[in-house]
Amino acid sequence: NFIKLEYPDISVDDTRVQITGKINELADRSELCMLTIYAFRQMDVADWLPYIKASIERNPVCFSELGKKGTEEVYEILHSFPDESIYSGARLSLPDEVWNFRRGDGIEKAILLADFILLKYPDKSLTIDIRQNEAVVRLDDKEFRFSSEKGFTKKIFLSRGKYVIG
Repeated sequence: NFIKLEYPDISVDDTRVQITGKINELADRSELCMLTIYAFRQMDVADWLPYIKASIERNPVCFSELGKKGTEEVYEILHSFPDESIYSGARLSLPDEVWNFRRGDGIEKAILLADFILLKYPDKSLTIDIRQNEAVVRLDDKEFRFSSEKGFTKKIFLSRGKYVIG
């Protein structure tokens, strides 16, 4: 059975902004466009759950280099990186991208730290509170603060295989 799908009419003459606009316009009725938004990690449109799951479960590069370090030391290393994402706007990089490029927005750094903690201490639970210009990782009685320019507000609870985003 042939199923007609709706897809954006993209030209080689279109600018990046035009292409992004066409994809966003069709996202509510085109699975292709919505999947493109997820792959692009445009987090003001996409559900955060797949991004968080991928960040925690599919990013081993940072842990291979950080695995022998303690949480405080990793926090200090992340603070030494420039507070600048490799992506503009509402896009977020994955922990391995933060580690490989040695820079990231505070949300991205907080998620890398959470990834590290859950890999090193799989029985731990933590939260990430994101409020406009700050991301705070809360683990036991400790807080790890990062500044953010992304403007999101989220509360993320993480434990072994359980991710709750509010």
